[in-house]
Parts: sequence; structure tokens; C-alpha cells
Amino acid sequence: MRKITLASVGKVVTLRHVSPTVFRHALRVGIKAFGWYLLLFLRAGSADAHGIALPFTFWGNFMSDAADCQRQLGLAANTCALKAISIRNDCFFSLLNGGACDSQDTQNFFVQQAHIAAVDQIDQQCTTPEARALGFLVKFEAQTDLDNFCRAVDDAFVTEVYGPLTVGNGVHLPTATEQRCVGALALATLRILPSAFKTRRAALDLIAAHKMSPEAKTRVIDRSTVHIMQLQARLRDQMAETCTDAEFYAIYGRDVHSALSAMATRADCLAGSVYVQPAIVCPTPVCGNGMKEVGEECDDGNLAAADGCDQRCRLEVR
Repeated sequence: MRKITLASVGKVVTLRHVSPTVFRHALRVGIKAFGWYLLLFLRAGSADAHGIALPFTFWGNFMSDAADCQRQLGLAANTCALKAISIRNDCFFSLLNGGACDSQDTQNFFVQQAHIAAVDQIDQQCTTPEARALGFLVKFEAQTDLDNFCRAVDDAFVTEVYGPLTVGNGVHLPTATEQRCVGALALATLRILPSAFKTRRAALDLIAAHKMSPEAKTRVIDRSTVHIMQLQARLRDQMAETCTDAEFYAIYGRDVHSALSAMATRADCLAGSVYVQPAIVCPTPVCGNGMKEVGEECDDGNLAAADGCDQRCRLEVR
């Protein structure tokens, strides 16, 4: 198994981007599954597959089987995303501290395994009638949205947290300040994402399974928002002990609050992707914020052209 290290090629380590290994994995689970994974691959990176959500007043109180399918959708998306960012973080955090990590091919292999496991989970736990009751035309649409969400969080995490260390397809040798600040943001992100995912899921799963008034639904959502904001504030204070505001801004071009908030809202993307409701949705992508979001080919944290990523967050051909 090939490893990559900072020392292996001096100050820059080339990380070659490769396509997901969907086809190889799909063949292992049969022709029927291959059809699903082929369609997922072709749809990867597209917007949510589901249609227009019903007003939140009417969303929820599903039959028990549909409510359980909804819970499984949220859980599968949660698990896939956290597995993907764990794999990426293991590599980058090791490089950040002078170590080695698996090649990009190896990382992509295990990330794709997480995608396939999530899609399989829904194949086993949900039926098309249950998916339709939740707002999807067919079960495949729910699986597509789950897969796209997992891919988007993967991209967002790498670019938001480790973006300042990348140079083209490589990673430069970090300074001591970058080690402290980037490491602190990575650890904070690995704390806020699982909590935010769980909090949003718990709120929406509760509403999905019970009859509630519009006011009660709003209270449940508001409590989840407060919980996430409180954790975000605590993590911001903890990061200040390791990385000053000035140091963080010099690296990321924005303050700690903005960075943590951007990552925390990935939980809203989970809600908007696999829960067909309008109350919690993914924020509109913003080109130039340093986080690669849906519809963007790149995001280097600025709107300048001729630097590999143009003012519309499209890759530039040189």
C-alpha cells in the first residue's frame, strides 16, 4: 500500500485526484446494485433529487414504517459523512504533524465503501412507498440525495479546514502557527459536526414520528438551533486558547466564528437533503468563502482569476 509523506518529495506532496471507484464496488454486489450505483455516479454532485417540499405545517406525523425509513435516511447520511471526513482527516492531520498517510487512491476506496454501505442501508430499510410518503418520487431519489450529501460534506470539510495548506494538488509544509490553528479547527470540526448532525436529526425525526402543532414543531427546531450555537460558542472559546484571532484570520481570511458556523451548517444540509421539508435547508453556496459547496468546481477563498479557480468557482484551464 503506497504512503505519502511531506518528506517524500520535499515541501510539496502531490495528491492525485481520482474518480470514485463505484463500478468496481458495484460489481461485487451484483448487477441489480450496479444499476443503482451507476446512476448514483452519473448523478453525483447534482442538486437534491427530491421535489418541492410541503409547507412545514403539514410535514411529519408519518406512519410508523415511513417514519422509521426517515430515521434510517438521516442515520445513513450521518454515518457516511462522518466516515468520509474521518478518512480525510486521518490523512491531513498526519501530514500536518509530519507523518504519512494512505494514498489518494486508498482514501477514495474507503470513502466509496462508506457511500455504498449507506445506499445499501436504505435499500434494505426502506421501500419505495415509504420513500414516496416522505416526499420522494421513488426510493432511488432518497438514495441519490443521501449520496450527494455525503460527497458534499467530504468536499466541504477538506477545503474549509485544510484548504490553506493546499497548493494546487499538493500540501505545503506547514508553519508552527498553521499547525496549531489548522489542527485546532480540525479538532473543533470533528466535535461540532457529529453533535450538529445528531441534534438536527433528533429534532426532525421527532416531528416525523409524531403529530405536532406548527408552534410545537418550531419550538423543537429552535431548541436544536440553540444547542448547536451553544456548542459552537464553547468550541470558539477553546480554540482561542490555541490560536489567536489574528493568527486564524491570517490563515483563513475570516474569523473563527465564521469558520465554525460554516461547518455547523452542514447539519442543515443534511436536513435539507434527506428530509423533504422547508424548515431547515442547506445555505446557498457562496463562491469565495473557502469552502467547496454544491455546484462549485473549486473554492480558494477569493474571487480572483488566473489563480486556478476563477471568480465563479470554476477550475481554470492553463
